[in-house]
Amino acid sequence: MLPANPEKHPPRVSVVMTSYNQADLLAEAIQSVLEQTYQDFEILVVDDGSRDHTLEMVENLRKQRPDNLFLFTHPGHANKGIVSTYELGMSKARGEFVAFLEQDDSWPSNYLAEKVNILTQFPQVGVVFSPYKLVGKGAFGLDMILHQWLLQFTIVKKKNHSIILATCC
Repeated sequence: MLPANPEKHPPRVSVVMTSYNQADLLAEAIQSVLEQTYQDFEILVVDDGSRDHTLEMVENLRKQRPDNLFLFTHPGHANKGIVSTYELGMSKARGEFVAFLEQDDSWPSNYLAEKVNILTQFPQVGVVFSPYKLVGKGAFGLDMILHQWLLQFTIVKKKNHSIILATCC
């Protein structure tokens, strides 16, 4: 489902979000994108055959943001797996940059601004990585915050070229 006015300039960033049976977490992840300080983006939710209320939830959000929130599914609402789902999202992305956000993650409000700034300031950079903090349940059901700093593949330039990596934020 593409925008009603395709002549409108494409967004600078396409945020690709894959989903499968986690509507409530997906709603929080989408909200974290909508609250970004950098607003030149589209959100592409690509569903992989969810059987919960994911499609209805996204369609309800689309009513509020019809120009930059889109929902795609595989033909016949099939479950094709994560690779096919990302490929579908990438094929629909119109932005110069593509960012990836998992359905159970969220971003701080300045996330896209910082990444786009690096990619703009340093045109030789093609991929920006950043650390993230993993928060969740520990072993044996104990609540805990895991302070593991890991590198996360987050935003890339869409055009093919030699890639220089950058870490950020």
